[in-house]
Amino acid sequence: MKRIREAVAVLAVMLPLGALAQGGPGGPGPMRGGGGPGDGTRIAGQRMRMARTLGLAEALGLDEAQALALRQRTMKLDDRRAAALDRMREAHATLRRAASGEKVAAADVDKAIASDLDARAELSALDRELVGAVTKDLPPEKRARAALFLARFDDRFGPGGGGARGMGGRGMGMRGGMGPAAMQRGAGCPNPECPMRGSDM
Repeated sequence: MKRIREAVAVLAVMLPLGALAQGGPGGPGPMRGGGGPGDGTRIAGQRMRMARTLGLAEALGLDEAQALALRQRTMKLDDRRAAALDRMREAHATLRRAASGEKVAAADVDKAIASDLDARAELSALDRELVGAVTKDLPPEKRARAALFLARFDDRFGPGGGGARGMGGRGMGMRGGMGPAAMQRGAGCPNPECPMRGSDM
């Protein structure tokens, strides 16, 4: 458990910094790590999913083998979530172009709105499936711990740790309490038992 606890603490610091270093959607640039469009978002998503697994392991008292088994159970859901988030980002790109005054066909705007709503509905359904997969066969106390952890994690990083709230929202955003001062207070660790949340940080 010590190694899991240390990994949670390290990832709590590295996740927001790593996402900024890799860059978000919008392609390569001097501040975006040179990757293609969305590369930074995908990398950040992978890191956040790892942090979610480690945080759950810490909250539920899992050993490394149990944590790996948990990760295996959630992988298919994460793949579906990533696809839904990609569709949402594509829809938002179209809507932003239209909102900025660029000529976009009315049918394309309607299609983007419908795609956005469908993706949001799918993400909500996946949240339910994720809670079910994580809490299956657990005693009531641990089911409650898992549900509370996932709620806090979603509030911090977006649905399922997918970073859907983007750089301006409460997930990885500069206004979301994830800056250096917040990290020093331990606000970056979604696990209430994470050592990063200690009052002496």
